[in-house]
Amino acid sequence: MKKIICLLMAAVVSLFCGCTPKSHTSHFFAMDTVMTVTAYGDGAKDACQAAEKLIFHLASLADAYDEKSDIGKINSNSGKYVTVSNSTVEQIEKAKEICEKSLGDYDITVHSVYDAWGFTKENAKVPEDEIIHQLLEKVGGERVHIGENNTVMVDSGTQISLASIAKGYASQKVAQLLSEKGISSAVIDLGGNIYVHGKKADGEKWRIGVQDPFENGGVAVTLSVCDTAVVTSGSYQRNFTENGVMYHHIIDPKIGYPADNELVSVTVVCEDGAYADGLSTALFVMGLDCGTEFYKENGGFEAVFITKDEKMYVTKGIDASSAKYDLTYIE
Repeated sequence: MKKIICLLMAAVVSLFCGCTPKSHTSHFFAMDTVMTVTAYGDGAKDACQAAEKLIFHLASLADAYDEKSDIGKINSNSGKYVTVSNSTVEQIEKAKEICEKSLGDYDITVHSVYDAWGFTKENAKVPEDEIIHQLLEKVGGERVHIGENNTVMVDSGTQISLASIAKGYASQKVAQLLSEKGISSAVIDLGGNIYVHGKKADGEKWRIGVQDPFENGGVAVTLSVCDTAVVTSGSYQRNFTENGVMYHHIIDPKIGYPADNELVSVTVVCEDGAYADGLSTALFVMGLDCGTEFYKENGGFEAVFITKDEKMYVTKGIDASSAKYDLTYIE
């Protein structure tokens, strides 16, 4: 999967916002990353505390390495239907939707393959081809089944993870919670998965900087957004080098190896946080040409593609006038 990151702002590095006396910020660690929720207005502190509680709850359900979690129970009972929470079902439904739309370029059943690469164990290495081929036999969105009354089953031997969609889903749920608590202005940063709720206190849109994959701490382009998620997948986020070859963490579910194409970064802007999270992975695996065609055929989101030759391709709904690299608009 992607984005098992322990550093704040790994995917989106620059957040520009005004300050207001009535605000509160909560910092905490969840889902293997540092998270920040900032709310503005009366009741901001209570709203942030409620948001933090919600995120920890969702994290406990999605932990693939905890047999007591929803995902842990599904994985340890493969071949049998397991009753899980409604939020887990919603995420799996969204993941299956993205898998189907992307023709398998995104797939939560690639978890065992990802584990074989060691990205979740801090001992990353290239697995033997035979191991990858064996694990790929258990990969495929059709191997995940949603039954009645919030039940889910995976086929025997299949393992799933929501790591590539959980933070995006959580960010959107937090935005809904804040709205219910009367908060009309907030920034939700879940380890680089950004969701901006409403506008800034001065009525202006938020300005989110997309990380420059070629310059640590740099900004490739600044986006003006409100009420939307901004999620980036990039080969620079988590990788290792073996025998002079760099391998990154975004696994192509069809081959069991890191996606190898012209892209170094894909940013998705979309009101649906879970969709933005999963789709950023799918588009990265697709590559520029197929990702462009996917956008033209499906729509419903905006995107920024950055290539290895330091060029930028953005969809027509994005103002990329601040782009640092050669810019082409996707019509």
